[in-house]
Amino acid sequence: MCGIFAYVNHQTPKTLDEILKTLLNGLGRLELRGCDSAGVAFDLYDDDGDCAIATAKCPGKVEELKSQLKNIEVDFEDEYSQHIGIAHTRWATHGPVSTVNSHPHTSGANNEFVVIHNGVISNCETLRKYLVSKGYTFESDTDTECIPLLLHYIWKQSEEKEEQTLVNLVEKVMTQLEGTFAIVVKSAVFPNQLVAARRGSPLLLGVKSSSSATLDHIPVYNQQMKSGNRGHLLKTGQLAAGSRSYKKQWKEECPPTTISNENAPFPDLLVIPSIPTPP
Repeated sequence: MCGIFAYVNHQTPKTLDEILKTLLNGLGRLELRGCDSAGVAFDLYDDDGDCAIATAKCPGKVEELKSQLKNIEVDFEDEYSQHIGIAHTRWATHGPVSTVNSHPHTSGANNEFVVIHNGVISNCETLRKYLVSKGYTFESDTDTECIPLLLHYIWKQSEEKEEQTLVNLVEKVMTQLEGTFAIVVKSAVFPNQLVAARRGSPLLLGVKSSSSATLDHIPVYNQQMKSGNRGHLLKTGQLAAGSRSYKKQWKEECPPTTISNENAPFPDLLVIPSIPTPP
């Protein structure tokens, strides 16, 4: 299976070089002997403060990805006080080893939705046929690509896009997926949000903070986490979200606070890994 790793820093200035090193070091710890490719997606901001998502991926080990990143045309000394990055190391289950089959997978050239995935989507062929009938094309042979394309399709179908949140969209997509998996989603449409979800596959949330923040400040769907914990394994079927401007109407019986709550300490760093399990 695959290894996925996400890293969020908030109000903790980091250079792009530091961010990428954190992503790659985390990915390296998840890499197994049989892993065949690796990739990352990270934020880049222009002079006007607009955010775009850059991706890099290749066949081979994490070391090959490190070499590829050295050749991209970005300023590695640019400093980001807030940033969301995701990374993936692949153990092939669908399709041969190739760049297009490597993660992250996106919904298109504009990276409206970007996904990394550990596990298997068992109804991917059904989803693929449906999305093709709606005019979508697939670049890869993977089951994962169904997820960003399905996110894009549901987002485009909404008559009130301004009312949508990334969590709402992931919730809807989760109802259509079958199998055992963990996913992490970032989006150019929702540039300051990150959503993680799992069904069966392991997914861990970790927080590092210079203040006395607890994991109560990370919104987790369907469970209020206990104060004082620094790590939390999501229960199957759960979602977790991080954002600097996150708004969500949670169920009354389970109203977790948001990590952007002004009355609560804000975690400096949020780490979300999913541990690969070899077949």
